[in-house]
Amino acid sequence: MLNFHRMNRRRRRVEVVPMGAAEDLPEQTVGTTQDTQSIGDEVENAIRALSPPLREVVVLRYFADKTVEEIAAALDIPVGTVKSRLHHAREALVGLLPRYGKEKS
Repeated sequence: MLNFHRMNRRRRRVEVVPMGAAEDLPEQTVGTTQDTQSIGDEVENAIRALSPPLREVVVLRYFADKTVEEIAAALDIPVGTVKSRLHHAREALVGLLPRYGKEKS
């Protein structure tokens, strides 16, 4: 789910196109941009719904691209606590975003 969100954030980056080459580009449908934005909003709202300790490690790990060891040092907590919080945060996010979570058989 977080990789899905990252992928969509990367897609929103603006590409530089040389002048005169714009006519050669395929037209982008409005729906895909709006869908990507709504997915990003859903993920952002789900992350905001997490408790502060869980939200903190998720943001540092997946948005600041910090390692578990760097997060532990920054927050002055054991590495095991960081791993535990990340695990609980992922479980909570799957519950908050059932549409993007794993399907149970």
